[in-house]
Amino acid sequence: MKHIKYFLIVLVSTFPLVIHSANAANIYTASSHSIGDITFHSVKETIYPSTAGVVQVTFSSIAWNDSTNCNKRFVYIRNEDSHLVSAILTAYTAGMQIRIFVDDDLQADDHICYVRALKLVKG
Repeated sequence: MKHIKYFLIVLVSTFPLVIHSANAANIYTASSHSIGDITFHSVKETIYPSTAGVVQVTFSSIAWNDSTNCNKRFVYIRNEDSHLVSAILTAYTAGMQIRIFVDDDLQADDHICYVRALKLVKG
C-alpha cells in the first residue's frame, strides 16, 4: 500500500509535465527569411527584465508553417544558446537567409517565441 501511495504522488506531480509536452507544437517558417536586425540585451537588463540576456532577431514578416500566435516580426535566442547566436551572426554577416524553428509553448511578452533551431540557407 505504501508503494502505491508513492506511485500516485509521483504520477500526480508529473502529470502537468506530460500534458505540457503533449501540447508543444513544432512551428517553423514555411520559407527562408532575411534578417532585418539583431538586438543584444544585457544579462542585467533593468528596464525590460523579461529580455535579460536574450538576443532579439527582427524580420519584416515571419510566415509560420502552422496556426500559431508566435510574433510575426520577432524571435528571441536565449543567452545560453551561444551556438545559435553564432549562427545568426554568420547568416547576418554573410547576407544569408534562414529558416526558424520554435516551440510555440515557450513565449515571452508580445508572443515572442524562443528559437530552438536555425537553418542557414544559401541564396
